[in-house]
Amino acid sequence: MKPGTQLQTLGPRTMNIVIGSKEWLAARRSTLTATDAAAVLGVSPFRGPFEVWASKRNEGQPFEETPRMHWGNVLERPIAEEWARERSLTVGHEVRVSQAEWASRDNWASATPDFNVFRLDGGQPVWAGLLEVKNSAAGEKWAPAGAPGTADNCPPNYIAQCLWQMYVTGAERCWLTVLLWGYDSRTYQVWRDEDTIAGMADYLGAWWRRHVVEGEPPEPDGSDGCAAWLKHQHPYEEATDERADVSPDDVEEFLTARALRAVYDEQAKKAAQRIKMQLGDSTKGRCDGASVSWGWTKGKVKLDTKALEADAPALYQRYAKTGDKYRTLRIKRKKS
Repeated sequence: MKPGTQLQTLGPRTMNIVIGSKEWLAARRSTLTATDAAAVLGVSPFRGPFEVWASKRNEGQPFEETPRMHWGNVLERPIAEEWARERSLTVGHEVRVSQAEWASRDNWASATPDFNVFRLDGGQPVWAGLLEVKNSAAGEKWAPAGAPGTADNCPPNYIAQCLWQMYVTGAERCWLTVLLWGYDSRTYQVWRDEDTIAGMADYLGAWWRRHVVEGEPPEPDGSDGCAAWLKHQHPYEEATDERADVSPDDVEEFLTARALRAVYDEQAKKAAQRIKMQLGDSTKGRCDGASVSWGWTKGKVKLDTKALEADAPALYQRYAKTGDKYRTLRIKRKKS
């Protein structure tokens, strides 16, 4: 962080917390992290603002590490160490990486960068910035090999994460390295941008105060997280027949969107049928800007549950499972 900047209030503080520990989860829940920042800004493909709000208010689903998260964490260090080795050869002096600590500032913003980067100057390590490590199979989201390694060439949610980490830690630069498909390594540099960071801090700070501190729920964002929160907060068992006021504008928007979806679905079906007529017996087609195929899919095995229940009722009862009850939203126009 440059001296005298308007963002420097309480300054960053660090704490050595084991990633995945109860202390780490509590620290993340009470602050806005780099991944949270990307979600609240609307650039994350994984979560939306509503899910972030629910987790901070302790009203969301408990944190569960997915296999993708697990293997991402396992592969972080070997990817980082190989990056440092290659970087050392490129710049002509030794580059080292070390596990970064959890950092926070202003009592509400936090980040856990993957690694700190140091260059050796006269045998002494000098902090050069941050390193964010990704392991991905989504190559189309990243610039092709050989393209300039700038922030414009990688997914926006990762750029937001890097900028937020620089806001919290004061770093001037963050390297973003990704291993694609287990063999294609690419590196991008994200430089500190004071105007962008100031805008992020202002927007996210206001969001934090309004929705987390004061408790006002954000607008529903259509995410799975919002759907899970609604199901948890208003379960089937607590439903009553008492009527509640509903916005006519929201009802109209729902009905209009549903009607448009039906129109687009019909258009898609007609276009698909025209394409199949063009393909005929060919399983692949030529088309500029798109790949087209009409292949074969193995038929699904369906169980005749009525026949099974009639022929082997004991076996049917042994394996039959009844799902939980849930509420279904139904809206239709009233006849005039």
